[in-house]
Amino acid sequence: MAYRHWSKVAPPVPVERRTDHLGRVFDSKGEMVFFAELELKQRYGYIRNLRRQVSFDLILTPQNGIKRPILIRSAGFPKGRIARYTADAVYEERVTEGLERGQWRTVYAEFKGMIEPVAQLRIAVFEAIYGVTGTLAGTAARKIDRKRKQIDARRRA
Repeated sequence: MAYRHWSKVAPPVPVERRTDHLGRVFDSKGEMVFFAELELKQRYGYIRNLRRQVSFDLILTPQNGIKRPILIRSAGFPKGRIARYTADAVYEERVTEGLERGQWRTVYAEFKGMIEPVAQLRIAVFEAIYGVTGTLAGTAARKIDRKRKQIDARRRA
């Protein structure tokens, strides 16, 4: 899959790099481990209502109330197809601090080994439309956390 044209729909991960575990296919070994950890947390009661690969249509609703889907146009879809964001995992976890302590909140988790600008944009649009904040896990999350710490350290200095 060396050649990718912008108008062709290609799988996000080459098929030979996908990982199979207990009859379920994951895009990477890291995502498989991430989901296995979430399943353990659910088994022991730390989280509940764990769902995998939950898809959300990206549809804008301006102030006039008319819903307008974000369309992706290509050679295969000249009229466009609705853009979607698919969260790797959606679950509820118990809030441990603050005024909402003890209540359950919904978490939209995304596992990324490397985050690309297109993925960042799709996540940002999802967060803006649905009014939620996603949780990033994996190598990309650690890199972002390191950069934030460096920026904070520079600001303090």
